[in-house]
Amino acid sequence: MKKILTIITLLTISLFGEDYKHQIYLTSIHSIKPFEDNNIKNNKYNNMNLGYSYRFDNNLKIGAYNNSVNKTTVFLGYEGQFNDNFGFVIAVGTGYESPIGGGLYGRYKNFRVDLLPAISVDKNNNYRYGVALGASLVF
Repeated sequence: MKKILTIITLLTISLFGEDYKHQIYLTSIHSIKPFEDNNIKNNKYNNMNLGYSYRFDNNLKIGAYNNSVNKTTVFLGYEGQFNDNFGFVIAVGTGYESPIGGGLYGRYKNFRVDLLPAISVDKNNNYRYGVALGASLVF
């Protein structure tokens, strides 16, 4: 798997350069479990979140990915930077209970980790709060 990711990274850098405008979403992990009555397959989050996004010069971002509740998310957002390796994202999108989301990210070379809020809601409006970590490649 490590070799495949290395090959993908090298190919995409050679095709697109290293301006970090392209992002390939790979996987995620969650600190909470979904409630049993929320219609999530096998009562487990989907941790294979394959997708793609593009960041424009004005830092607007558009993309789509297979989300943690097995739905397609299409989003439009804004990506800000604290410095070259750390920043934040806020976005509106489809596929979740709330259409607004956001989080923080850190980047090392072409590897990026996003720290996002994780919220699970049952049919009685009981909530569980936690965090999700998402891993992706940027180029």
